[in-house]
Amino acid sequence: MHLNLKSFLNNIPQSVKHLTEELAFIAEVLASEHGRATYGEPAKALTPWEIYNENDANLALQYAKKAFEYTLSILKELGV
Repeated sequence: MHLNLKSFLNNIPQSVKHLTEELAFIAEVLASEHGRATYGEPAKALTPWEIYNENDANLALQYAKKAFEYTLSILKELGV
């Protein structure tokens, strides 16, 4: 089944619309780093541990915690 994203977003209650936008932002930020965080940069012979530091990891963890909280709130509002 193909999900029409615009149709889905139009059906999100106003009460959690801002949370869905924040969740989308976090997903965009973290998803764009997934490949580097998993594989590093092979062409430059860099491992993920050489690319990222503890501050980067803490920021990603903060984003993940927020995403979890937002998701729980959204699902609760949707009655799931």
